[in-house]
Amino acid sequence: MLTQEQILNNIAENIHYFEVRTDADDPWGERDIMKLSIGCTLRFHNGHKPEIRALMPQLVKSFYDQFGQYFTGGYMVNKESQKIKTGKLTPKLLEKCFKPETWQNIEEPINLNFGNPDPDATTGNQFSIWLGDEYTRWDYLSTIRMVIYYENFETIKLWHTFIKQVCQTIPVHSGYGGYLSSLPSQWYSYQEHQTPIAYRFYGCEIDDGLDVPINFPPLGIKGINWLTILGPAFIEQMGGVDKLSQEATALDLGVEHAGENLILQAGPYPDICDKQILPMNPYYVAANHLLKPIRKTTIGSLHMDSMTGKAVLDTAASDEWLRRFDQYPLSNATTSQPAPNRYTGRTLRVGETCTSTGWYEALHLNNRREHFTVGQVIEGEPISAHGQPIVWYELTPEAAQQYLKR
Repeated sequence: MLTQEQILNNIAENIHYFEVRTDADDPWGERDIMKLSIGCTLRFHNGHKPEIRALMPQLVKSFYDQFGQYFTGGYMVNKESQKIKTGKLTPKLLEKCFKPETWQNIEEPINLNFGNPDPDATTGNQFSIWLGDEYTRWDYLSTIRMVIYYENFETIKLWHTFIKQVCQTIPVHSGYGGYLSSLPSQWYSYQEHQTPIAYRFYGCEIDDGLDVPINFPPLGIKGINWLTILGPAFIEQMGGVDKLSQEATALDLGVEHAGENLILQAGPYPDICDKQILPMNPYYVAANHLLKPIRKTTIGSLHMDSMTGKAVLDTAASDEWLRRFDQYPLSNATTSQPAPNRYTGRTLRVGETCTSTGWYEALHLNNRREHFTVGQVIEGEPISAHGQPIVWYELTPEAAQQYLKR
């Protein structure tokens, strides 16, 4: 199993693949046009509804309080016909973003973006919210997207925490988060630089500038990454919360309940998943194996036509990218856990009160078993040494009897 040190060393050795600069002859001058970043896209229904819009000011403020130092520009557009113009991220603009009344008119779409005052001149960090209006875009998926330059793992922890905050607040359709190769706002001019990244570094999301219509048939999630977020519809499609949680945990994937959503985590550390390093990261392979039944089979083109004649991801290449983890077998490390049918479906977490007397098993405590009784409050550390939430699964009478006979 790859350690954090091994993953970070591989990133350091290959960072030059992700950091692309133009030369001085470029019309905009020498500048960055691609960098390794951490990103997350969350999509959700009902962006026009008052109860969803009422949540936005606090979410925006929370994000800015944690990551505001990364942004110097932005805009907020309340009318679809209004021209978008990025300016400085002034106190006046921030005050507008934080006011509840700014978000209240359900007859208007809202487009919020934090970034760089000159987004066409250089690649940059991004925080964006797009909400549909009541009439013309009600059936579209609204979007929250966050992109921060990769610096260190501490930044990733803060980013991860904010994603959980959003998921605890809004019922999402689906989402994904991990590494990506970010491009400038004029992304269509530079997509050719993403193509070799997509073919080699499977952990890097292709998600710049294009709103993939994943709510259109065939329905499904875009795919997996370090974090894969599933909303209620997909949870139900996978057999329900308990079944999906058990199957994910049996594959050694992290499972976290966040409001009505589930966040599946492919290992304790995000990985760029360099295909030249074998075996492929088993956590990503396991997540792909588990969620393949709800993954889209076709997604259209992830890139526009090339402006330079160089290779981009057309429809066929994009569909191949969706299947990038299919070629790898499940590792023994992800299949050695007890089968999900050993459990009744009832679970307990640290701090919860037991409602069913019986034997329980915690996979992330080396399969430790304990006998809990009704009314007992579960004690202990809520998170394992590898960063996985501790969940106790109640054994069926047959599985408990087998354990007691040992």
